[in-house]
Amino acid sequence: MNNRLENLNEVIIESNFIPIFITQIKFDGLSDRRLFLANQEIKKFVRKNNYKIVLLDELVQVMSEGDFFDDVHTTISGSEKIANIIYKHLEF
Repeated sequence: MNNRLENLNEVIIESNFIPIFITQIKFDGLSDRRLFLANQEIKKFVRKNNYKIVLLDELVQVMSEGDFFDDVHTTISGSEKIANIIYKHLEF
């Protein structure tokens, strides 16, 4: 994952844009160890490079049973909940 993040960082620098990273969640929170570790790596990368991040994995308190079609894909209601959380943390 580190190589991919470093490659992404090169593109960010070359393109001269300001990224906003968002950690991810699944239907059952963070019971998935790989997802937890990926989010941790993204957080370290963001701190190291002083990028903005929305800590969705820390901000989402409760998702309802009907908020996901499957393990990772949200329904309309789930997407709306996540969008409302993300929106509050964006700067305009």
